[in-house]
Amino acid sequence: LFLGPYSCGEWENGGFPWWLLNKENCQTRTSQKGFLAAVEKWFTVLLEVIRPLLRQNGGPVLMLQIENEYGSSAFCDRVYTNWLRDFVRSRLGNDTVIYTTDGGSAEYLKCGFVPGTFPTVDFGPTSDENIKAAFDDQRKYMPGGELAELQHS
Repeated sequence: LFLGPYSCGEWENGGFPWWLLNKENCQTRTSQKGFLAAVEKWFTVLLEVIRPLLRQNGGPVLMLQIENEYGSSAFCDRVYTNWLRDFVRSRLGNDTVIYTTDGGSAEYLKCGFVPGTFPTVDFGPTSDENIKAAFDDQRKYMPGGELAELQHS
């Protein structure tokens, strides 16, 4: 499930409400106080709706994606991404699988990877060589476990 708060570049304003642009100290996708306050207010409601739908509660939702292709953004705000991971875990528990999705190269994973989450990559139709390179870069951020491409373009 794409949790956000940034959903996708295909959505108007990335899925953010326009009023955030006029709010003071509220640069989206950063640790600015105004933005974190808005995310906290929204996620406090949203996560309670999602809680019963999680797999560990008998629901169909296996994993939650925080942010979306954050490594492709102009930001590399670890305070923000770590806060986001910690906020979701504080509300839903440590057994909730949180993942990130970034472009299939070390360049994108460098800022998109959030320690303690499952890093995944995305790519479109491409060669076997490029797929191997994407998974090799993903492996640098996840030494063990399964590799995954979760957002096929």
